[in-house]
Amino acid sequence: MNSPAFGADGLLLITFDEGTSNRGDGNGHQFSGGGNIAFVALGPLVQPGAYGDTFDHYSLLRTIEDGYGITTHLANAAAATPINNIWAN
Repeated sequence: MNSPAFGADGLLLITFDEGTSNRGDGNGHQFSGGGNIAFVALGPLVQPGAYGDTFDHYSLLRTIEDGYGITTHLANAAAATPINNIWAN
C-alpha cells in the first residue's frame, strides 16, 4: 500500500472462501451453497470497521461492480445488496 502505484484511490481486496461447507445439496462439493467468506478491504477510500453478516458473495461482487461503474451485473449480483457502508465519505 506504500507503493506510489497504489495512489490516492487504490483498493486492495483480500478474500477467503473455505470452498466447501455442510450446507447446500449435501454432497460436499465446492460451490454447493452455504458457507462463509471473509474479506478485507484496504485503501484510502475504505471506511474501517465491520460491515455485518447479512452480505454474501454476490454482495461483494455487486460492490466491486458498482465501484467500477458497471451497471450490467453478473449472475445474482443484480439482486444483491451492495456493501455501501464500506466507502469513506
